[in-house]
Amino acid sequence: MQAAIAFAQGVRALQRVYRFSPEVACRILHWRSAAAGTASSARHAGSIWPQQPSRAQRALSGLSGEVATATAGEAPASQPVLPLCERPAQHAVPLADLLAWRDAAQQQAEAVGDSWVASDPDGPTAEDLQTELSWLLDDALAALARPGHDWKPASWQQVERDLRRGGPLADAACQYMVQLREPLEALEALWQRRLGQRIPLQYLTACAFWRDVVMSVGPGVLIPRPETELMIDFVQEAVAANPALTTGYWADLGTGSGALAVGVARALPQAQQVYAVDLSPVPLSYAAFNARRLGVGDRLTTLQGSWYEPLQAAGVRQLAGIVSNPPYICSEDMPGLQAEVGGHEPHLALCGGEGLGVDCLLPICTGAARLLQPGGFLALETAGGEQAHYIADVLRHLRRGACAWGDRTGGSASASGSSSEEEGERCAFVDVRVRRDLRGVDRFVTASAAL
Repeated sequence: MQAAIAFAQGVRALQRVYRFSPEVACRILHWRSAAAGTASSARHAGSIWPQQPSRAQRALSGLSGEVATATAGEAPASQPVLPLCERPAQHAVPLADLLAWRDAAQQQAEAVGDSWVASDPDGPTAEDLQTELSWLLDDALAALARPGHDWKPASWQQVERDLRRGGPLADAACQYMVQLREPLEALEALWQRRLGQRIPLQYLTACAFWRDVVMSVGPGVLIPRPETELMIDFVQEAVAANPALTTGYWADLGTGSGALAVGVARALPQAQQVYAVDLSPVPLSYAAFNARRLGVGDRLTTLQGSWYEPLQAAGVRQLAGIVSNPPYICSEDMPGLQAEVGGHEPHLALCGGEGLGVDCLLPICTGAARLLQPGGFLALETAGGEQAHYIADVLRHLRRGACAWGDRTGGSASASGSSSEEEGERCAFVDVRVRRDLRGVDRFVTASAAL
């Protein structure tokens, strides 16, 4: 009896908060029960009640009153610094010394071998560590010279290629000097932290190469992934099809390092303003820092708060476009994350709640239906697969007005009593598409607000 009462309350909560029809609210609650492998509807109804939000929801909605700090196992938050690859070259050392250190670092990586993979199937392999060592050296090395000659810009890739081919450096390495952006001792300490604590290399070097830029990242900020780069391509496609989007306001919800916000600002130089929204102040400091570094600081505004709340508080009433890579990993999968991710990246930016992990994606969808201008563009990154298709289905059935979702059977009238044709005219979104990432996974969902 109590479970039935809780189920009914959960249905009403979904109708009130997300404006779902009773039929769809029931489907969601039944699905969540099945996804968690339990028949306890009360548990899953409670997890989405606004009166009883989950811990992840409280943090993301700002209801808990807690300061967004690192949880157990996470690295403490940091302040933005210049990426290693952009720092001035101030440290001259013999090339022979750098090569000796490289050899020692390689041996240390070989000693680790594939031991990480044994306990962490997604962990870096020995080959991955060797690649990371090359990246570190490439970020650190700036110039090369022989005694009595001027410094010439150089990269570690060039040095390594010359050594491998038996070029001049192979025969006279002891005669060359290199300029580094950090002392050799600092590189040694950095590499020891990488091997000893499994801190992501991007945090240690403050370098996340993304599209054609380098984002500064550090503890407390999600490291932007290569697949997310495709979202800027989707934005450019949408603007090409609808030039009216070029000059409007855009928002990146859950901005993290600001990668998407900066990408949109660079892709749309005529946009009135790009808003980078995040709940935590640490990512916002990185987003603002990256925007200034990359020349879009005057067109990018950071706002702290939960999803649309800071936008509304700032007086934003309509958006031309919304992009978001929100937390979407279901809480049940969090313990199995790669050590570099689960042990160091902010859980607030990863966990999407129980079940399908859509606690953040759902309010973004419903808010977009209210805030996007007619023809406005929405692009979301998801966990892929079932979650992506679920969110696409949500968008296809969202309605403007009193009834958020219509009948999904295709034959009967909607809850509002309108005909199928009238209900179709009330759709919040059109051209809803699931798109693949670089590995062929159904990762992204895009849509346009109905005219």
